[in-house]
Formats: sequence, C-alpha cells, structure tokens
Amino acid sequence: MTMNAQNGFGLMGGVNTSTSSADDAKPRVGAFIGGLYDFRMNDWFYLQPRLILSYQENQREWNNTLAAPHVKIDNEFYSQWNLSLPVLASFRFKLSDDMGLRLNVGPYIQYALGGKEQKPIFYNSLDPTIPNVPARMSEKGNWDLVTGDKITYGGQIGLQYDYKNWFATLDYKRSFHRSILNMDGFENTFQLGIGYKF
Repeated sequence: MTMNAQNGFGLMGGVNTSTSSADDAKPRVGAFIGGLYDFRMNDWFYLQPRLILSYQENQREWNNTLAAPHVKIDNEFYSQWNLSLPVLASFRFKLSDDMGLRLNVGPYIQYALGGKEQKPIFYNSLDPTIPNVPARMSEKGNWDLVTGDKITYGGQIGLQYDYKNWFATLDYKRSFHRSILNMDGFENTFQLGIGYKF
C-alpha cells in the first residue's frame, strides 16, 4: 500500500533536436509532449513507461559527395509526427527530502503517424556503365509509407532532476533500425523537457 501510494502520473513537454547517421545530415529542431507513469519498486528504483507525441525533422545537403559533380540539387528533407513508447528503468539518487536525481535507461518503440518529404529523383540509365545520379528534388509533399517503414525501435538514456512534484529531463535516443524517414540512417535525438507529477 505504501508503494502504490507513491505511484503516479505525470505530464511533460519540451524541445528536441534530431539528426540522422546518414552522410551530410544536419540537426533540426522539433518539439514533444506526453505523459509518464512512475511505478515505485523501492526507495531508489522505479519503472517509468512514457507515451510521447513528437514532431521531428531530418535534412541533409546534397553536395558532390552524394551527387555527381555536374548535378546541383536542393536539400533532402523528411518530417514526422510520431508516437514513442519508451519503457525506462529509473534509478533515483536522493539529494534531499524534496530533491532527487535519476538515471533513466531502456528501450523504445516508435510509430510515425505522418509528415512531409522532399527526396531526390534519379536518372534511370539503361547503360550499366553509367551510374544512376539524382536529377532533381521532388516537390515537398506528404510521404506515403507502408506500415513496416513507419515503425522503428532503439534505446534511450537520460537524466531526470526531481524537485517536489516538478521534474526536468535530458534524454538521448538512438534507433537500432535504419529508416527511410532517417534517409536510410539511424535516428539520433536529444530531448530537453519539463514536467509535473500528480
């Protein structure tokens, strides 16, 4: 009964910066909002599942390392609204009666709900000695992906500072799965947030 009394819901939100492991990817700023639930196992260990709605962007510059020297095209771009479900082991270090510092670590799974894309369109040469090179960028529009391309998964680690019912978080996410939305690279995302537990 004592443990259950200290379980609780929380709301959180903040900003993120995302980039891909793909060549010439540039970081982009987004935002997130969501909730969590603390399962208190003992004085220093919690389980903390979260459900996060976030907006993220990925962009990379097409230069001569990616395209033929005579081809000049614009930046490749993907955005996504996604739902992320991290399940974190939370190790709490007591600083005072009102303050604590936590180390949070665990896996996450993520589903992309929708977004925009601007991607390269390639020449299709029938001559096998001539490589396919990008001709131009598509117009920016909604992406249309099959279900398998919308799902990714990975690991998350972060620090959480607690003060009474308020808390602040700094998290890092790294996907273990290459995604079209990350330009066939891995996701790298930092999240900075604040929240309140009821």
